[in-house]
Amino acid sequence: MLAGIVAVALALHAASALAQTGSGGSEPLPNPVLNPGSPWWFEGFVVQAPAGEDWASFSKDGRSAELGRKYDDGCSAAIVIDSMRFDDGILREDDLLRVTRRAESTPSEPRSMKLLDYAQHASTPKGVLCVDASARFDDQRSQYDAPGTLVVYSRRCVRPDRPEIVVALRFAERIAQPDAAATLADAATAFFASLRFVPPPSPVLAQARTAIGNERGQEAIDLLQPAADEGDTEAALFLGTAYLYGSGIAADYDAARKYLELAAQDGRRDALYNLGAIYDKAIGVPRDAQQALKWFGLAADQRDAQAQLNLALLHLHGDGVLTDFRTAEQWLRRAAGNGSKRAQGILASGRWKPPEQ
Repeated sequence: MLAGIVAVALALHAASALAQTGSGGSEPLPNPVLNPGSPWWFEGFVVQAPAGEDWASFSKDGRSAELGRKYDDGCSAAIVIDSMRFDDGILREDDLLRVTRRAESTPSEPRSMKLLDYAQHASTPKGVLCVDASARFDDQRSQYDAPGTLVVYSRRCVRPDRPEIVVALRFAERIAQPDAAATLADAATAFFASLRFVPPPSPVLAQARTAIGNERGQEAIDLLQPAADEGDTEAALFLGTAYLYGSGIAADYDAARKYLELAAQDGRRDALYNLGAIYDKAIGVPRDAQQALKWFGLAADQRDAQAQLNLALLHLHGDGVLTDFRTAEQWLRRAAGNGSKRAQGILASGRWKPPEQ
């Protein structure tokens, strides 16, 4: 459980490196968040990206994410999103309180950090068992130029449909003076309130996949459409993708866009990317580069390498937007850092540079 506070410390260290990190740096390449407050999807839950400017992500997958923010005065802040499994499950409030205290009151580096104060309380927002905690640490770690105080707010909630899964949200801020007030308490509260658990996948999804595989497309539509229309974004994503690519059913681009937009409301990255592709490639709609930029940008915020590559190519070729080699390079480096082989190849070849270079 010590990994909880260690993750906060690592994210804060990454946040402090925002200003000097480059393509050859040892830190993860930061990806600036273009769309504050937009929904981000994880396995079983959704949170909104933090409000405010200058946040950047350092990692993102289906279960976790790390974000950081640096200030001109040398202070830094971080957000860590994580989900963890407990074999015995967390069934009682006392269990969650104990787990939270163990994780959030323990300094990551006992030799250079000391707990100053700690508080926690249980609550049940929307009927979900949660524990909110706050901790302050005297922070003398050597990677910082001067001593400071690390303030950590956290919320842990038990996933309603799977009590063995606990989602942890942590919002940390490093301030220069021990008596200074933390400035992001309200932002942390809003961030925690954005946590929303999504229902487990409906059994009709498995039935629909079987129907598609057996070329019973109408059966799949009949199974998925009611669920999607009632807000099941997993069903909406499946149905929208099937309509877009004609996978087992006749392609219907209007229906594809409708259901992908439903899925996009939960920040489903595949839906965001496919909507960008629809407008980029004029699939059933007139080509609209600005709409393509919008949807690719939302997917890029969640470190989707293909969306980042597409943003680079749009700016590199001036394809519906002004040619911007600097912006193209930035997106190429982000895409390459997230595993895009094509972006890595373009960077290695120098094909992204202006003609005069």
